[in-house]
Amino acid sequence: MVKRGRMKPEPKAAPKRKAAPEPELESISDEPVENKLLTFIKNNVKEEVIEKLDELKENYKNEHAKKLKSIIEASIVSVV
Repeated sequence: MVKRGRMKPEPKAAPKRKAAPEPELESISDEPVENKLLTFIKNNVKEEVIEKLDELKENYKNEHAKKLKSIIEASIVSVV
């Protein structure tokens, strides 16, 4: 038996977000040695910031887990 009527359209998948493109390296200085040094420092700072952010995320997860654990334990004790 065939149903008659309006068919529901299938939901479309949300488009995947693309990572922001890395900006092209522009000259920081007119002096080649100074430019290389400043670029090196900039890249090192970027790496350190990424590491610190990862560390902060991990600390946040651990703290959140501790809080949830104490809440769950308290609710179990109150039920028993």
